Amino acid sequence: MRLPKPRTFENWALLLLVVVTVLLGAQLLRANLAYFRWLFGERLGWSSLQLGGLGLGLYSLTILVGPFLRRMGTRPLLVRTAFVVGATRLLAQIWWGDPLLDALFVFVGVLAFLIFLPVALGWMVGDRIHKPEAGWHFALLLLSGLALDSAIHSLFLTYDPIWQNNWYAFGTVLLLVGGQWWLLRVILRRVAVPLPFREASLRNSLPLLLFGPFFVYYLIVGGNLARLNALTGWPLPLSVFWLLAGLFAAVLLGWLLPPGRAVALVAFVLLMTTINPPAFSPIVSALSLLVSQISAGLLLTTACTHLARYRSQTGVGNTAWVWWGSQMLSVLLIFLYYVTYDIRLPISREFILYLTVVCMGAGALFAVDRWAASTHIRPALDYLGLPSLHSLALTLALVLALTTVIWQKPAVASAQSDTLRLFDYNMHNGFSMRGTLDLEAMAQLIESQGADILALQEVGRGWVVNGSVDMVVWLSWRLGMPATFTPTSGLGWGHGIFSRYPVIRHDKFALPTPGLPLGRGFAYHEIDVGNEQSLLLINTHLDYSPTDASIREMQTASILHFLEGNPMRRLILTGDLNSQQMEPVLLSLQAVGLRDLIGEAGLSPGFTFPADQPSRRIDYILASPDIGLRELTIPPDVISDHLGISATIVLR
Repeated sequence: MRLPKPRTFENWALLLLVVVTVLLGAQLLRANLAYFRWLFGERLGWSSLQLGGLGLGLYSLTILVGPFLRRMGTRPLLVRTAFVVGATRLLAQIWWGDPLLDALFVFVGVLAFLIFLPVALGWMVGDRIHKPEAGWHFALLLLSGLALDSAIHSLFLTYDPIWQNNWYAFGTVLLLVGGQWWLLRVILRRVAVPLPFREASLRNSLPLLLFGPFFVYYLIVGGNLARLNALTGWPLPLSVFWLLAGLFAAVLLGWLLPPGRAVALVAFVLLMTTINPPAFSPIVSALSLLVSQISAGLLLTTACTHLARYRSQTGVGNTAWVWWGSQMLSVLLIFLYYVTYDIRLPISREFILYLTVVCMGAGALFAVDRWAASTHIRPALDYLGLPSLHSLALTLALVLALTTVIWQKPAVASAQSDTLRLFDYNMHNGFSMRGTLDLEAMAQLIESQGADILALQEVGRGWVVNGSVDMVVWLSWRLGMPATFTPTSGLGWGHGIFSRYPVIRHDKFALPTPGLPLGRGFAYHEIDVGNEQSLLLINTHLDYSPTDASIREMQTASILHFLEGNPMRRLILTGDLNSQQMEPVLLSLQAVGLRDLIGEAGLSPGFTFPADQPSRRIDYILASPDIGLRELTIPPDVISDHLGISATIVLR
């Protein structure tokens, strides 16, 4: 028997509301995690355990979905939470005062979003939409919203509009929020019948546990353009195409493949196999991402279809408690993944990724263990399928085209002078001392120095706690300078060299970090500066330990050992050495002939840290004897927690 398929404008408004709210909610989720790390962690000095407690406290409030549903009903709660998501997203874009208030907007928006999702799912498995396919459609709407979020993220070259104060960022957000509020107006005016809420029994609610780990997967892997850039090294338009194609394929195959035991088991195995691809092969990494995106989408559709099939009118307690457990699980996974950069744990970050997949698989397998092959539902492409797929495909294609137009590969210059401008800067992962991602201000500071070569430390690529921004790609585009990236801890954190002149060769070397969670290293570059000359540049960031300087001394010894086999000719060593002038690290480097250009310039005291009240010199530009110094300044601009060093050097 063919099931009725409602086609009313009101139903379409409700469905589109889910897509747009998911898009806005994903933006809030990224900003929320960044505020945890940089506002509360760095600016306010909270420990990792305190941040974990804050996360658990915030996400535990999702238990309020039960009392709110009993008090308000489905439609009022659906409308109000969606409105709060849009309002807080707009306020977060408009407000540029103290970021503590901005963080409050984001926290409230995230809470509203996490309450909206189970309410929307419960509504869709109610009587208003035909039941067998309701959960399936919800999963596909969720995937479509995340695909559009990745499209917006890509269009802004991973620098989310929530962090930007310009007309095109504000215009984009205003358009999205305005569209959401128009949909809400349609619903309030035309949907007079109360929307039912259906939930499963406790046993059949367990697939909800998949949702929290699924969002963890999306943020770290599935929707992380910067991670794909770091893995493949592809030109940005190609990376954007591949990421969006994978997300679209997840939506398409979610429609075409009927969810069931075989599909779920295969998807789980494939996701376990591809979640942590080898970094040595760009093609393997890209194919692994594609397979993992599709597999994660199939697990999601399986879980949601089960929730729609096994529904019962038993109140809202089951949904609330299982959903709460899912969010607690997501906080735990995110916390464990990133705390490994601060605290040495007996488990690795790769293990956390596998654990995330296991949690997703468990949620889906709670669904399929009751399914027989005969329960498969045929997809209804004529209801939500073809029009939605066409629209999504066209939107993603438009974003790809705009990204291709926006992105211009930086040109390499040809030097005809022996004089070069060098700028060394610890970028604090792009975050200001106020606790906000402020790459634009840092880019303006760099531009003001007129540098030919940039030596940057604390450069992030795709860290969720950094807003998932790719600092290498965005800065290269913004400054018009080709870049090379040297990861030192995982794929997403390390050093960046930006040079207007060709880099002939570059290598990376690890530094010893006994007992430390965060990897360290140094990058070696040979740069063709013209006139048959080359500049040898070492960029490094030594360990920070206020109580144990021996680790920095071990790391310095590794650098000195490298220098023994390389000529001390037109050589510059730059970076954050976390050591002051009379400490063994500096003395040993000066002993082999490297000169401290800050001291040579006569800048006294030449402090570089902390930027707001400098009291120590820990950042340096050291040069071999055949490099002259014409000018050196330490710009007083307080953006990062370090001050930069700008030097005009002469190659003799």
